[in-house]
Amino acid sequence: MIDINNLFSLSISNINVRWILFLFSISAFILDLVFSGIFFKKYLKTKEKYLLYFALMLFTIYWVRLPFTLSLIGFSFVIENFYLFFALMLPLYVAALIFLALGLRNFCTVLCQKRIAVVFYSWLIVAFIALGYYFISEKAVFSNYDAVKTLYYVFIFPLRLTILLITLRTLFDKQIFLEKSRRIGLIIVLINNILGAGVNFFNYNMMMHLPPQFWFLPVVGYSLGYIWEFFNSLLLIFGFLLIAKEKNLQKESL
Repeated sequence: MIDINNLFSLSISNINVRWILFLFSISAFILDLVFSGIFFKKYLKTKEKYLLYFALMLFTIYWVRLPFTLSLIGFSFVIENFYLFFALMLPLYVAALIFLALGLRNFCTVLCQKRIAVVFYSWLIVAFIALGYYFISEKAVFSNYDAVKTLYYVFIFPLRLTILLITLRTLFDKQIFLEKSRRIGLIIVLINNILGAGVNFFNYNMMMHLPPQFWFLPVVGYSLGYIWEFFNSLLLIFGFLLIAKEKNLQKESL
């Protein structure tokens, strides 16, 4: 059983710092929810699938950190089963990356989309089988190092690589016409993905050097993580807005 508020008392003791970090983190969460609604509204109007995927991505990405964010200002959350908590919440983060990859896939050529679909869905089936194996056999999917390796090497790192390759293919494929604003938006999303992969690698490296009972440290113990959340949201939203600029949507509907 873990009291998240007590963890913060140990890792980030200064109350003023905790309030500043809370403002960064909760602002990111609110921005994601607000713009998720905006992109979903655009989707209902235009029926452009990538808008739906962008909305879903923004909606799912930070729920896993919400208890930690609220605990910064004194809310008490007790996790009875730490491993089960992450087993249920981290798939939301993985889902967010999947939604981003599916959204970006819409800008490839039709042939490229078909090829990506075959590889992507084949990998997804294998990945979920691997995750299911650990969930069933270990009872708590994140209670050992092999499960952490499965999460990162089967899900997170391949998804980051997929997003990178899809974006690069779209940017450099001469068969694809991109408005200037959309091209800039894709470049911003590409930069965000590279930075996000760096954060994922840092968290993975930390977890592999800590006993399981201290795996919470990469999530709650570093102030820069909460600041990164905010700028990560700003980068993503700004990139999505440029990609979904009205003139781009109008051009596609002609």
